[in-house]
Amino acid sequence: DKPPELRQTVLTLLAFESLLEHGNGGATADFLTAATDGWPTPDTVRLADHNLGHDDRAEHHQPVATRLGPRFHDWQLAQPPAEAIRERHLHARNLLGELDYARLLRELHAPRRVHGDEPLREVAERRAKYDVGELDEKTDIFE
Repeated sequence: DKPPELRQTVLTLLAFESLLEHGNGGATADFLTAATDGWPTPDTVRLADHNLGHDDRAEHHQPVATRLGPRFHDWQLAQPPAEAIRERHLHARNLLGELDYARLLRELHAPRRVHGDEPLREVAERRAKYDVGELDEKTDIFE
């Protein structure tokens, strides 16, 4: 029921286009990690520029960022990082349940492999600590 420029699928396509424009250098790694603030929501989108939309509206810039509201709420900005990370862990556990949450954490700690013994390249430089009692906000996957 949302206009196209506000739909998650459209914004995902735009983010993917942006990622492809950056190529395979450090910008791609930054795009995928917490090293940057991530992909910025565009101020406006002209759907025709992306081969999207088939009406007159697609030919005009439509506001996006202002219609989605602030990226963070005031209470989120005031929350200490360790508390925010702990909440993310609790939320994941509540969504997945105890067993699946534990399985997720085991999978995240297990070395990933592609064909044969070749390890899969990780985007993050270090593995995160997932003991909810001792969280490291710089390396946590929920950050």
